[in-house]
Amino acid sequence: MRDNNALAFMLPRKHFIAHGKVLIESLRKMGGIYKKIHIFIMVPSSEKNFIEDIKEQIRDDFYEIVLFPLEGSRILFPFKDKVYAAAYAEEYSIKRNISQLLWMDIDSFFIRNLNEIFLENDKQFGYRPVDKKNIGLEWGSRIHTFWKYIYNSFDITERDLFFVETAVDNLPIYPYFNAGFMIIRPYIGLFELWKKKFDELYLKDVFLKLYDEDFRYAIFVHQAILSGAIIKSFSREELTCLDEKISFPIHLLDEMNEEKSKKILSAISCRYDTFFNQSHYDLLGLKDEIAILLAENFEKLRMAWYYEG
Repeated sequence: MRDNNALAFMLPRKHFIAHGKVLIESLRKMGGIYKKIHIFIMVPSSEKNFIEDIKEQIRDDFYEIVLFPLEGSRILFPFKDKVYAAAYAEEYSIKRNISQLLWMDIDSFFIRNLNEIFLENDKQFGYRPVDKKNIGLEWGSRIHTFWKYIYNSFDITERDLFFVETAVDNLPIYPYFNAGFMIIRPYIGLFELWKKKFDELYLKDVFLKLYDEDFRYAIFVHQAILSGAIIKSFSREELTCLDEKISFPIHLLDEMNEEKSKKILSAISCRYDTFFNQSHYDLLGLKDEIAILLAENFEKLRMAWYYEG
């Protein structure tokens, strides 16, 4: 039942209000049967001073602002707030009897309807693989200490592993999932497990040493721990890899081959990261009201790094 589904994203700082506005307006214009889906805007309780700004700038009848706490040390550790926001969105969804929750990054917009995006009855989790390998491992390679530690913490054995293909270059890698677009059934508690394990692991000495050697481990450890939680929580039959038209990474267009890059024209949703940080950009072949929406907000869609490091 689509009335029991919801969408959630984190709005961490006042700077990102315009990003949330574009995401919501694109959904309302292009969402199809889900154009009025209810939205939870997750805001850190420490940043609640800009709530009135959100209400003033995002005029919409189908969203709620939900405050969530950030606990423990190093609250500006990369993407710690995203892990917490997702966990509290999941918890709030359970209280609201939400059947399926679409969790996504705020730097996103919709081009086409999402009528067929949610899970079939026999599926428990919908994902996109990571865009590029980064700290991931090529399928069949030796398992690095970093991943071995994560697997051991979840009691994952090599028999539990399988490969996924990176979104940009279709490289087969050990299971490594993108935290920027996921569909969950909240009652399962995946994000609760993600947060619990993140808190348990991210400041372990073995990881701190790796962060010093290569800061990418600090940037992507949240996704690595998420991957462990997914492998632990579901059988392969319960997972569904969402179509590559979903969460299409336009900031990596220059790294795609010509055939792959043309898929922007049939994308359902896009994620832009630093794409709008350029001094200029073209409209990606878009000619409708979404192109107008992006053009009107171009200057406001630049991404800002506010984490430590």
